[in-house]
Amino acid sequence: MAVTVKELMAALKTWEPELLALHRTEVGRFHLLRGGERPERPDCLYLCKTSQLMKAGAPQGGMLLAVEDAPLPDGFGQSEECTVLKLPFHAPLEDVFDAVEGCFNDAVYVADCTARLLQACRQNRGVQALMDLGYEMLGNPLLLVDISLCFVAHAGGNTVKDEPLWEWTLSKGYVTEEYVNSVMIEAGDRQMTEQDAFIWEKGLLNHTQLVGRVMRGNIPLAYLKVLSYNKPISETDQKILGVLCGFMAMALPDTNDGHPSEAPLVESFLTALLNQKLYDNDAIEERVRRFNLKFYDNLYIIVVELGDTMKGQSDRLFHFKRKLQNFLNRDTLTIYVNYLVVVYDTKEEQMLTAQEEENFRKLLSTYGASAGVSLPFKRLYEVPEQYKRAVTALNIAHQLKKKDRLYAYSDCILEHMLLIFSERADMMNLVHPAVLALMESDEKKKGSLWETLVAYLNHNQDIIQTSKALHIHYNTLKYRLKRIVELTGLDLLDSQTVFWLQLSERTLDIRRRMLSEEDETEE
Repeated sequence: MAVTVKELMAALKTWEPELLALHRTEVGRFHLLRGGERPERPDCLYLCKTSQLMKAGAPQGGMLLAVEDAPLPDGFGQSEECTVLKLPFHAPLEDVFDAVEGCFNDAVYVADCTARLLQACRQNRGVQALMDLGYEMLGNPLLLVDISLCFVAHAGGNTVKDEPLWEWTLSKGYVTEEYVNSVMIEAGDRQMTEQDAFIWEKGLLNHTQLVGRVMRGNIPLAYLKVLSYNKPISETDQKILGVLCGFMAMALPDTNDGHPSEAPLVESFLTALLNQKLYDNDAIEERVRRFNLKFYDNLYIIVVELGDTMKGQSDRLFHFKRKLQNFLNRDTLTIYVNYLVVVYDTKEEQMLTAQEEENFRKLLSTYGASAGVSLPFKRLYEVPEQYKRAVTALNIAHQLKKKDRLYAYSDCILEHMLLIFSERADMMNLVHPAVLALMESDEKKKGSLWETLVAYLNHNQDIIQTSKALHIHYNTLKYRLKRIVELTGLDLLDSQTVFWLQLSERTLDIRRRMLSEEDETEE
């Protein structure tokens, strides 16, 4: 048990204490200095009047709290390295003594609460026992939610009758989306940091609540909330809440999701696959059986790149991780390098339905994130290679400045090949000479023959569909196609010619995007 100088000055703030010298920052006891006594103990705070100090002197390495009734010499206590606090002459010594005694009593109470919580942890009494003790100590209802703001436990919550958010959480098992948006997204100025483990909240609440963050190392596990319902929350309550958060970090399961026994094993297993520490198929299959993992036949790797708003903000990262787990309904998810990596299994031919894809894009957009998807595969030993493909899909999308949030490697295989080719040779070598002739003709005559040919090929050489897409009459389209053949001699019924023309279109598009990126870099 100890009381700090900061706590003493807070307890004495009514009299505006002045700190004359600071050498010792805390003490474990206090004593009222009487006539003829000398302050000798370095671990004690001595209360007295300044006139007494002129005779008794300062204790070596000790602490003094003096009411001024006579001036002290300059530098008093410096040679003894003594901490000296001075109060003005009008401060009643009896009242000062009571304030100091209250400060030490609070410290004793916090120490007693700490001992009781420690005993509960030693007996493995669990989260609910700690919550019940906390409710008894703080005298106000407590609510524990995990990092995704889903209900974990409460104490005294059933007594709360006029706090809709608490009642919702206790009945539904999770907080409202309105509250999530208020705390996790919109209220960036209220984000807790490593240095500030508490925040005061009101906002959508009818009562003020103090929120403590439960951390294990740098990983947030949960939020512990005490509602100022039965009485105001004091500074001593805040200390007890901090201690309770520390013990809660030890009592909570070693995971951020709802499967405390399996999730750490799963995440460790996935990391081992990604690191290629596990590469033998038999060893992998053995671990799958041991961990009781069940996978459908079709596997995908989804790599989610975090948005700038989540980088460096562990609370929002873990909240998004839980959101992603709930959306995909998969626990096979881990944080790897700078990505969230998901092993997604399905028995369907397509990874997601069209509606699920759209909802996935909305979720990614909400958090400013984007995702790359691998090719489908069957065996877990393929995870490292498929992970690279998913990352490649993301990188290609960024390099070519694509605006979507979800990128499948199957949609960019050709682009990947072309980008690799561009590192070794001029990409224009891949463009059909006829294409260059059409583009030159369009430039001279301000025509649109090349645009027409691209549309025709992209619509499977269907004249009716192409004319609709270009908003022209089909006879006009027939005339343009005739001009293209006359000008270039192309055989549009030859499959190899059609492939080369389509390759030319993709090559020119990639080259245009790359040149655009270079121009922006130069600017």
